[in-house]
Amino acid sequence: MKVRRIAAKAAIATVGLLAVAGLSACRVESGAAVFVQDQRIAETQVDAVVDSAPEAFGNDIGPIRQWTVSSFAVVELARQYAADNGTALPGPDYAGVAEAAGGESAFTRLYAEQAAYGQTLFTEATAVQPTEADVADLRIGTFSQINASLDAEQAAYVEEAISQAATGEAFSQSLGKRDLLNSLFAEYDVVANPRYGAPTVTVAQVAVAPQVAYSVTVPLPTTAS
Repeated sequence: MKVRRIAAKAAIATVGLLAVAGLSACRVESGAAVFVQDQRIAETQVDAVVDSAPEAFGNDIGPIRQWTVSSFAVVELARQYAADNGTALPGPDYAGVAEAAGGESAFTRLYAEQAAYGQTLFTEATAVQPTEADVADLRIGTFSQINASLDAEQAAYVEEAISQAATGEAFSQSLGKRDLLNSLFAEYDVVANPRYGAPTVTVAQVAVAPQVAYSVTVPLPTTAS
């Protein structure tokens, strides 16, 4: 694992950002970044992670801040969900991530935890048949990654690849994870401070064509459920 791979994986969480409403007055609290039920993640905790992020992120701190907020939310949600269901969380690979990043930091600890805990939220996810809107989003997301102009034959190839992906098991399973995470966000009153924009969680990436994958994402709520 290289530092740039860690950066790339973390940046995935910022793909497909969605616009959402402002934080409701009942959950506004100075210095709070995100809540999971009554558990408060402070802005200072977010700052500590951002300040210790690998140099591969450069000066673009917007995406890393959003990744940090969403990762804190996922980690805390997984802890509470596991406690409520009497299950044990897997051990994070703190040492491995720290070695890849060139040293232990607040960033490497959070990265290791979200990597270990994230998938535990989806054990009860079931496949969901895509709607027309889901397929339209898949198509838009795929073509948005193709910068070159396509001739008729190339465009037809991409359209066929999208059609196959839309009817594939991977896409249906990813939509099931999306819907489950949305329901868990509501059940556990996950609320993010809108000052961070619209952080998202990537639940899966669906391969569509060579070097083209569609990210299925869930935005963090910024209004109390």
